[in-house]
Amino acid sequence: MDWNLDHSGSFDTFFQKLGTLASEKSFGTWQLSNNQIIFSIRRKQEKDAIGDEESRRIAEEKRIQVIKATKSELQIIMNGKAFSLYRS
Repeated sequence: MDWNLDHSGSFDTFFQKLGTLASEKSFGTWQLSNNQIIFSIRRKQEKDAIGDEESRRIAEEKRIQVIKATKSELQIIMNGKAFSLYRS
């Protein structure tokens, strides 16, 4: 998974299933509220295992609890599980 949170409030994420061409990209805006990041997802691009791609507009909101945030690491709780996301 790769992610980019822009200072202007926009974001994009990329997730690829290991060993396949299947991937998902999400684009939208983000904001901080207390100890949560609130993502307002506006567009998704999905690629299936054989490489067919679909892009569509959506209106989805995700709230993720933040445990720790630095420039290279983000520790979050999502779906009841703790994750550490790293950037190089």
